[in-house]
Amino acid sequence: MKKNNDFDTCESSNDCSSNYDYSSTNAIYSYFSYVEPSSFPIGKLEKFDEDNMMPLICDEDFNKKDRMKLSLFNKHRVSGGSISVCYKFAKGCENLCLGRLYPEGNIGLQEF
Repeated sequence: MKKNNDFDTCESSNDCSSNYDYSSTNAIYSYFSYVEPSSFPIGKLEKFDEDNMMPLICDEDFNKKDRMKLSLFNKHRVSGGSISVCYKFAKGCENLCLGRLYPEGNIGLQEF
């Protein structure tokens, strides 16, 4: 290796690749690996701030359609600021487990 302006540089790309330790990179990839859910549909308990819900529903600066969705979402809450949501695949994709998951009845945080 040659010294150049206090930085180490390699004479060829082969010299650099032989000196690098890839074990830490592989550990990062194994930590963030994707794990397929064991069963579908997926049920989630979604939480929201119920104190902020009513001012949003009443605020006319928001689109009426969005306020109606918020109102419907608020009516389906289980307790306090939580709602039970079931996520399923789109029609025709259930058997293949392929594509995006949608909340059942279009009531879930994903809709917003």
